[in-house]
Amino acid sequence: MSRAMFSGVAGMQAEQTKMDVIGNNIANVNTYGYKAQRAVFSDVYYQTLNAATRGTATQGGTDPSTVGVGATMMTVQTLPKQSAMQTTGYGMDVAISGEGYLQVMDGSGNVFYTKAGMLGWDANTGYLVDMNGNFVLGDQGTAKGDGMQKIKLDNVGAVQPKSASKSENIDGVNYTVAAQKASKDGNLSVNYVSSDQLPIGKAVDVSISNGTVVVTLNANEKFSSLDDLNNKVNSAIMVANDGKPLDCGNITLSTDTSSAFAAGGLTGKQITEANTGFDYGSIDDLPSSGMFGGFKLDSVGSAFENGDNARAVFKLTRTPVDDATGAEDSFTMTCKIGTKTYTGTVSKSQMKTPGKLQLSNGGSTTDTITMSYPNYSTVMNTANITNADFPEYKTADNVIQKLSDGKVLGGLKLSGMAAGTEVTDVNVHYDAGTKKATLNVKLDRISGYTPPSADGDIGTFTYAINPSTDFTKGSVSLTNGTKTITATLPSKAEFFGSAIGPKDGNNVDTGILFKDPTSELTDLTKAGYAVKNTEKSKNLGLTSKAFVMEGGTAGGPVSLNQIDNIAIGADGAVTVHNADKGTVQVGRICIATFANPSGLQASGNNYFTSSLNSGNPVVSIPGQDSAGKLKSSALEMSNVDLATEFSEMILTQRGFQANSRTITVSDSMMEELINLKR
Repeated sequence: MSRAMFSGVAGMQAEQTKMDVIGNNIANVNTYGYKAQRAVFSDVYYQTLNAATRGTATQGGTDPSTVGVGATMMTVQTLPKQSAMQTTGYGMDVAISGEGYLQVMDGSGNVFYTKAGMLGWDANTGYLVDMNGNFVLGDQGTAKGDGMQKIKLDNVGAVQPKSASKSENIDGVNYTVAAQKASKDGNLSVNYVSSDQLPIGKAVDVSISNGTVVVTLNANEKFSSLDDLNNKVNSAIMVANDGKPLDCGNITLSTDTSSAFAAGGLTGKQITEANTGFDYGSIDDLPSSGMFGGFKLDSVGSAFENGDNARAVFKLTRTPVDDATGAEDSFTMTCKIGTKTYTGTVSKSQMKTPGKLQLSNGGSTTDTITMSYPNYSTVMNTANITNADFPEYKTADNVIQKLSDGKVLGGLKLSGMAAGTEVTDVNVHYDAGTKKATLNVKLDRISGYTPPSADGDIGTFTYAINPSTDFTKGSVSLTNGTKTITATLPSKAEFFGSAIGPKDGNNVDTGILFKDPTSELTDLTKAGYAVKNTEKSKNLGLTSKAFVMEGGTAGGPVSLNQIDNIAIGADGAVTVHNADKGTVQVGRICIATFANPSGLQASGNNYFTSSLNSGNPVVSIPGQDSAGKLKSSALEMSNVDLATEFSEMILTQRGFQANSRTITVSDSMMEELINLKR
């Protein structure tokens, strides 16, 4: 019975130890890099009651009879299996995807191994460290070493001395503001503005505050050159800086072209004014009401430039509708200035409402004149158009003829037509039965003449010609109601011979249908108008940019506070960025692997140490020699499985409970034994 009692005690002790292991696992369920453990039991020594015997020819052998005395804790085993990765978004966190451990070393030279890659840096020494302040081991620089060196983040080298500067492009010209001395004190922001409130004689005023220098130029003061401007600015800086120059020396403004600063100097307003485009030219003294019924100058282009004392002469040409081609009525505006001719055309349909017409010199998109035009009827109603402006008519066979030439229908001439009248049709109808001819002349009116009238037919003027008498009269009157026009007849032979050539027994119609004239409408109020050329603006536009100078340094080794953007690659390469040196690899994190990871000794603080049964560490570059790669911005989570731990907890509780019952039952049995003597 005493053996049973001591077996129960041993079992309870083992279950208590196992519960300690389970409790530790659950406590570290959220510990990065933690590896779960498990308790492994074994039975202990046995008391032999009967030894085993060998069988004989007459009797079989017997098995040994033994009684155990309980269980004991054989080992607590670490389970090194890979766990899931948690993305943290912090670039200094690293996890190992695969086999291996990060190496860290404390101040006494002791080396530990960990899966918890929460890294940072020592602000005093510049070394890469973990969250316990121990140094992360690997190689320095780019060379492969023994993988057991401390990694120094500011292992960047030295930079050359450099003065601060900043270049800005304003309207195609590069302007550079630079400090005189090589110093980080030159990393200033310089702003140029102008003001008309500065007193007469004070060219520049400067204010300095929190690394910003505001240079205010007198808008009305003239600066003869860039050197003059820089000298006056630096003098004003000394006044604002208690009588001494800035620590970075003088600040100078320069350009990449000598023509940026106009000859003769610039005012403070011109230096700062943002409009760096063009001072557009003009054509002066044009009638305020416009020309040709309302064509007005709107603007000129950036390349509008003509000789000195140039004059502009405008002409408007009307091209009437062409029935043969279907081309609609249109107006072409022509402007001659010296040797240049600007032209542009607008159609009748476009002129239903007022709009813009661009006149171009030789198809240029910059040497242009833009005009506003009125609607079509406004132009046609202008008083500047007279009948004399329409001297020519186009016949059906496209031959240009003047009625006064006497070439129509064998020499017919017309006269007595009112101003603004156009002849659209002349024809003769010959009746072979009566042997008489009827002369028909159709007149239309072009709107806009005195007195104004609408477009459309005026009517047909007719006269019945008596061949036996009328050709001796010389002229006849054609009537249309109360209106008359005069026709001078050629000889009978010319008229009938070349015009209609009648055939006996047939009625014959012949004639000429006239088209509207192509006409030039010239504004007679002035022979020409004064021209002002477009010129490039003299403004520099400095106020449009803030010159934030950068790169200023006195030179020397790069300190920790001069680097940024620390990055860790999958191969362990640690890179940093410096404004002068660029991106530099300062070292490489190396990984240690072991033949038996379960043999590592847990030592707290997420650390393991090697043991006699773990094997010696093999140090490798991440991703080589069976070592896993690094994954930045991630951490390996604990590999504790809560479901397993809770199940083990239930079994442990029942085991402990059962062992306790062994003790209580043994106690009851001993009590019965004692009671035998009563």
